[in-house]
Amino acid sequence: MQIPRLARSALYYAAALVLSFLFIRAFGYHAKANNVLNICGLLLLLLGSGMGALRMAAYALLLAAAIYMPVGMVYGKPDFLIIASLLQSNRSESIEFIGQMPVANFLLALTFAAAAWVFVFRLNQEGWQKQRRLAGVLIAVLSLAACAKSMQSAQGQKEILALDLPRSVAQAMQQYHKEQQGFLAVQAANQWQVRHLGSQYRNYVIVVGESVRRDHMSLYGYPQKTTPFADQANGVFIDGYVSPAPNTFVSVPRTLAEASDTEVAYGRNVVALARQAGFRTYWLSNQGYVGEYDSPSSRLAASADVVHFTKLGSSLSTNIDDRVLLAPLVAGLRDGQRGPRLFVLHLMGSHPAFCDRVQGEERNFTASSAAMRCYLGSIRHTDSLLADAYQALRAAGQPFSMIYLSDHGLRHKDQGTADASLVHDDRYRQNYAVPFFILSSDATAHTTLHKAMSGVNFVRGAAQWMGIQAEGLPRYEFTSPAPDAPIQVFNGSSYRPYGGLQDDPA
Repeated sequence: MQIPRLARSALYYAAALVLSFLFIRAFGYHAKANNVLNICGLLLLLLGSGMGALRMAAYALLLAAAIYMPVGMVYGKPDFLIIASLLQSNRSESIEFIGQMPVANFLLALTFAAAAWVFVFRLNQEGWQKQRRLAGVLIAVLSLAACAKSMQSAQGQKEILALDLPRSVAQAMQQYHKEQQGFLAVQAANQWQVRHLGSQYRNYVIVVGESVRRDHMSLYGYPQKTTPFADQANGVFIDGYVSPAPNTFVSVPRTLAEASDTEVAYGRNVVALARQAGFRTYWLSNQGYVGEYDSPSSRLAASADVVHFTKLGSSLSTNIDDRVLLAPLVAGLRDGQRGPRLFVLHLMGSHPAFCDRVQGEERNFTASSAAMRCYLGSIRHTDSLLADAYQALRAAGQPFSMIYLSDHGLRHKDQGTADASLVHDDRYRQNYAVPFFILSSDATAHTTLHKAMSGVNFVRGAAQWMGIQAEGLPRYEFTSPAPDAPIQVFNGSSYRPYGGLQDDPA
């Protein structure tokens, strides 16, 4: 049965609007009227041209949206971090990246591609070109009118897909190539000149925790039992360690790599140092590979022999328990390689939202709010993970040493109320006052060392800890009783005296 011409025409324009709406959503933009009209007008103009090449161009645009749709529905607009992730991922990482996306996204993308083919090659009948061109021009004019207000501001222009998408992709590609060239140049310019290697242990582990205040750990005197394992473990426990900065984005690179003023020398990081000294190096992360605040950690991870991210999206894209890092740790301990190994485990730890980080541990604690009970529970959860990592190292039957530290602390918000929580800040000492301790296979006592110690010296101390001597790297002993000089912290834009910050007691 033939569909009447008027009904067929209505179906065609309805399909054009629906495909335009899905096109917008596929690329992670808001499906505002101006965006839908932009794409709909463009499609009608291309299809109304009567030229086979422009018809293929219209289908190519829709097919590009179908290809990106599974990614865009999870991670949003294409930007530098997403493009860098896609271009840098190897086959196994690509499989992992795809595996994290819902199957429904792929089914929708396939349906969209099939519908686009029907729209372009079946519904787009010959002889209607003039009508399509007129409709396209009319819709384009309407879309320009709808966009007029948005185009007056830079922020508004970012919401207009027709303007922002080509510009964003071009800028992302340019930034990616610039970053790659800069990273390779830094790697070449900052190669460590290793003079001597005298490692005491076979396995070295650095566990980087997240958002843990030292004063909320029973290890350091908190009245509730948040760290039962660390409380009784043998090792050296520093009471006075100060993180270099108040958030992950700034603190982790300034802890694990050398920095001067506001610049981080990513090539001169502790993983690159160990690898050049002959260590087998592993970066095992439960934080994100791609995200607004994850890029610096990803750049450090690139120095490792083995890189494993549980999330190829941002740190908050999926809620995954830190304990999943134990399996790759155990696998690395059994890799059959000779020589020393360095493992860096990057946890989600006590990252907000705190109640996403617990498995019932919060029920062991009393506090004025659920958020604070979960925060205490998240510290207990990390303590349990450290106990299991310690036992895995023991079970490997090889000498080991493990450092645990947190990247930064938090400050109280609405303390003592039913809404009490902890948030990021840079004005309080507790934003920087975090735990630091070393557990080793040959430790026979639980020793607390009260001294001021700055995280900016971590690379130097880690080199000494691993038995590595390198040109231009002064000696530094984590376990020396001598305090560091008056400590400066970096708030993201400038350095300030740690001692001059405000107090936010537990």
